[in-house]
Amino acid sequence: MQNETQNNLPLLQLKDLSIGIHEKGQTYTAVDSISYNVYPGEILGVVGESGCGKTVTNLAIMGLLPDVLFVKGGEILYRTGDGPDSPVIDLAKCGPDVRRNLNGSAMSIIYQEPMTSLNPLMKVGKQAGEALRIHQKLPAEEIHKRVLEAFEDVGLPDPEGSARKYPHQLSGGQRQRVMIAMATLLNPRLLIADEPTTALDVTIQAQVLALLKRINREKNTAIIFISHDLAVIRQICDRVIVMYAGKIAETGTTSDILERPVHPYTSGLIASIPKASAKGQNLANIPGHVPSTQEQRLPCPFANRCVFAALRCRTAAPKEYKLSDTHTCSCHYAVSFAAEYRNQDRR
Repeated sequence: MQNETQNNLPLLQLKDLSIGIHEKGQTYTAVDSISYNVYPGEILGVVGESGCGKTVTNLAIMGLLPDVLFVKGGEILYRTGDGPDSPVIDLAKCGPDVRRNLNGSAMSIIYQEPMTSLNPLMKVGKQAGEALRIHQKLPAEEIHKRVLEAFEDVGLPDPEGSARKYPHQLSGGQRQRVMIAMATLLNPRLLIADEPTTALDVTIQAQVLALLKRINREKNTAIIFISHDLAVIRQICDRVIVMYAGKIAETGTTSDILERPVHPYTSGLIASIPKASAKGQNLANIPGHVPSTQEQRLPCPFANRCVFAALRCRTAAPKEYKLSDTHTCSCHYAVSFAAEYRNQDRR
């Protein structure tokens, strides 16, 4: 996995990206002016409760927003090569022809539930070969050969037999491997994994995570990994973005976020992880709920759920504080919370 990301040109840049939603004749904000970079060869985790904007943001990157959602403003900049002079495409404004050339080739997505993503009326081998037919226009024999190689590469048992099956004839783990094979068949530079292990048992989950890490390592594929499971994030990610109510609350390396969380929301998520040492005790939780897009949000959207909230949190939006070269936090008390961590480390 890539750790020295700051020495590379970003593969993808989100700049002040806002996503709107049309609901009942009104327009609301689902994602509010977020910015972050994705670097070649890194695995970037995106975490947060349901409704925080994780999936919506990545659907915007892929150009797959449903009709009720739209890009209100900002840029999604994709660098087409590794050099500083490589052309950069704004994915928020590119035309359908450009998008068709990129999707499935330069960037791909793996969905959470492959059973609803795969065509139930088409054998999986034929489905997997569609990218090769569309982007490379290879003869049928070559497509079949490449698909079997991809199925073998992702660990599908009996690739030839698996290719002839319909999705319902495969197990959940096998269907997810088919999705990964489809998504990586053309060696995309960017892979978005939208909670790809949520529907799997622990053993299969570990196998899928190991497979994604191998793809990242061997092919230098950048991966955006969306999850609500912080234990999974710890296993696979180099950096982490914590989203809340359409905004970025905190960013940092995996150790920054999981071992030295500064934002009260991040701390609450980590405290909610069940621990063997707390067996028999009530689970920690964050009171309240993520505000819906229709609810009026305070300048700090977490203020209504935060035990540290004061008047300033309800009247002024927090700025983003840079706590280190890798760690940022959008909280009025970020600097003092970070200082408390440093004091604890010295004791």
